[in-house]
Amino acid sequence: MQPRDAFGIIVRTLGLVCLLYGGHELLTWFAFEAGWRGTLEHGVKMRGLFYSAIGITAIRAADAVVWFAYPARRR
Repeated sequence: MQPRDAFGIIVRTLGLVCLLYGGHELLTWFAFEAGWRGTLEHGVKMRGLFYSAIGITAIRAADAVVWFAYPARRR
């Protein structure tokens, strides 16, 4: 495995972690809206949307990030 491959895996893994955290925050917000939870921390909905968007973008654009970090050498 080359460093560029490992970097791609790291970017996708961080994207998955962000997506899972964002999903958790959105589920917390949905539980509050449904009346299952009594208190809600300020900004849960926005944080959930932000982290979900970052996670989806990191997973979908991992190849572009790897290409930016490890550009192809031209001879």
